[in-house]
Amino acid sequence: MRAKQVATSNEGITLQQPIVCTRLRAKGAWVAYGEPVGWNAGYVSTAVFWCLATADSLGPDSGFVHPHACVAGRRCFCDKRADI
Repeated sequence: MRAKQVATSNEGITLQQPIVCTRLRAKGAWVAYGEPVGWNAGYVSTAVFWCLATADSLGPDSGFVHPHACVAGRRCFCDKRADI
């Protein structure tokens, strides 16, 4: 899974969030949850995710959508702007 560096904690541990599919959306995605982890890291327990391709919590491959699942290697993964 590709990931981008987000921040370095006080203990020197590099925290990363995955590069997720551009079709992944979340309720509250533009809400500031604070650093070092953003909504697309998948650690916000109250987040609701859906796919723009299906408008559902299941992707085109019938798998659940979540930042930990919608990453490179998934058959329906898209890392450029969705043409929907």
